Amino acid sequence: MSMCSDDLRDFYYAFLISHAMLRRNAFAGNWSPEKLQHLGCFKPWMWSYKQLVVALNTMAMGNANAVEYG
Repeated sequence: MSMCSDDLRDFYYAFLISHAMLRRNAFAGNWSPEKLQHLGCFKPWMWSYKQLVVALNTMAMGNANAVEYG
């Protein structure tokens, strides 16, 4: 695979991660759907929940394995 980017930050978002790493990347706290509805990733089915947990589904910068994969 070949890819190019204007910014190194974009590089890390090209990798999908395991479910275990996804759980580790969860942000602390719960949010109501009203507070997250403005996000591009918000989906209509999320309105059926009282609280949502936000987590990154990509390799975050600063991840211990990020440089190794790079």
